[in-house]
This record gives sequence, structure tokens and C-alpha cells, in this order.
Amino acid sequence: MSLNVSGAIAALVVVFAGAPAIAANPLAPVPQMHTATATCAKVQATVRQSGAAVLHYGRQARHGLDGMLSGYGYDRVAADARYCLPRQSLTPIWVPTRDTPQCFAGYTCAEDDGWKNGRGRR
Repeated sequence: MSLNVSGAIAALVVVFAGAPAIAANPLAPVPQMHTATATCAKVQATVRQSGAAVLHYGRQARHGLDGMLSGYGYDRVAADARYCLPRQSLTPIWVPTRDTPQCFAGYTCAEDDGWKNGRGRR
């Protein structure tokens, strides 16, 4: 009895290639973009379509509901919790874009260890 290995592999490739992704991969490579040269809609679409993106924005992004200025020039921004690691929490982020000074871009993922933005216990 012979086994047609190439046919079996081709069948598996077809099955897996046609199947939708079961779960988002928070460690997958993501696109990068400079927000100052993009519109708010383009930033939001990139994050939403890719699940996450690294956004370069200088030091004008605002994090969280209290609107604290970011101390970084870039962040990995996720569309939702599926693109974060299991023990991470979401913090909303607003970034400057070409057409909007504070565009809601998505969420940053942070370890949920009881500390909030380096300012002490929640």
C-alpha cells in the first residue's frame, strides 16, 4: 500500500490556507507608521485591519482616561485585547495625526501588575 504524501500535504495546505485564523497572535510582526504624516482614519484603519501597529508619534500621545502625556516616541497599539498577551490590560491612546491633534488610535497593552503609569497602586 502506497501513500501519496504530496497529495496529503497539498490537501492540508488547502484546508489550512482556506481556514480563517482561529486566534490573533499578539507576537506577530506588525506594520509601523508615523502618525504625523497620516490621517486619523488611516491610523485607525491600519490598527483595525492589522490588529496592531507600531505608531511613531513623537511625545504628544495621550494615554488613559486621565490624558497623561506619553514619555515615549512610539508605542505598539492594539485594536483590542486579542492582540495583547493574556495578563495584559488595555489603556486607550490618542495620537497626533496630520488632520487631528488627538486621534483615538486603539489601546496599548501593559502588564497588569497593580501599577498604573508608574504612579503607584490603582
